[in-house]
Amino acid sequence: MNKEEIIASLEQNHVLFIEYLTQLSKQDFELSNNGKWNAGQQLLHIYMSVKPLANGLKSAPKFVIKTTYGKAKNNPKTYDELVKSYHETLAVTDTSNSDYQPKDVIFSEKDEIIKKLKYVVDMLIRALSKFTDKELNTLRLPHPLLGKICIREMLYFTSYHVKHHHDITHENLKESHG
Repeated sequence: MNKEEIIASLEQNHVLFIEYLTQLSKQDFELSNNGKWNAGQQLLHIYMSVKPLANGLKSAPKFVIKTTYGKAKNNPKTYDELVKSYHETLAVTDTSNSDYQPKDVIFSEKDEIIKKLKYVVDMLIRALSKFTDKELNTLRLPHPLLGKICIREMLYFTSYHVKHHHDITHENLKESHG
C-alpha cells in the first residue's frame, strides 16, 4: 500500500468500528461474553493503542525516532505478512499484563472515548504528511508484541488492529445473542 492507501484504510477501518459501536444499545455495549472484553473495553483498547503512535509521529523529530529506534535494514513486510506475523505472535504470547489492558467501560463513557479516538486518528493521519515513503520504510518504532518495526508496518498494524477488534466485538455479541 502506498501512503494514500494506508490513510484510506486507517480512516475506513476506524470509521466502520465507530459506526458499529455507535449503534449498540447500553446492554450490548456493556455485555461481556465468557470473560472477554465488552465493546466499551474494545473501544478503549483501540484508543489506548492509537494515541501513543499519533502523539509520537506528531511530535517526535525524525532524527529522534532514528537515533532511538534505528533504521530498518530489510524491506517492510506487506500488509498480509504483517497480519500473519501478528497472529503468530499472539498465539504464543500472554497479553494479559499489557499496558494496553482497558479498564471497565460503561455506556455513559462511550461518546467521550469515541470523540478521543476520532481525534487521535485524525492526528495520526495529519502526522503522516511529514513522512516520505522512504521514511515510512526505514524509520522504526517499538511495538509491544512485534518488537521494532518500520512505520509502514506500524500503520499496517494499526489499520488491521481496529478491524481485528471490530470483528471480535461483533463475534462476541453474535455468540451472546445466539
